[in-house]
Amino acid sequence: MKIPIPALLLILNIPIFSSYSFAVDLEKMTPEQIEKMPESQLNMLPAVDVLARLITLSSDSSADGKRFAFYGIQTALSDLKYYSGYPTGQSSDALSSAIKSFQKAIGVKDTGVLKWGEMTILKGKSESIALQNKLQLP
Repeated sequence: MKIPIPALLLILNIPIFSSYSFAVDLEKMTPEQIEKMPESQLNMLPAVDVLARLITLSSDSSADGKRFAFYGIQTALSDLKYYSGYPTGQSSDALSSAIKSFQKAIGVKDTGVLKWGEMTILKGKSESIALQNKLQLP
């Protein structure tokens, strides 16, 4: 009996994709399919990959999607004082370090790869800071 390689990898619980251990091919998913994913699975996906896919569907370049995703993450981490550089839209050691610091602060494993669930926390905290700053303006 021949078992297809992807099925074998799933049975053995070997990651098919480097960042997560369940079979999800974001490149083939529509925004509706991504939104319908169980929250527990979606929250485990790298935020940059999810954002890049959603952005790519509205443009022609996956590089633009990743750049936009990294820029947004850098900006939010900068708002919260975890990232001190200028947002570049590119991955870097400084960004990975900032993500790790943020992950420690919210009590999750500090991997340096921001998961979607962590991204929602980051977004909420960043928006809260932006609102406080806006309220302080004369």
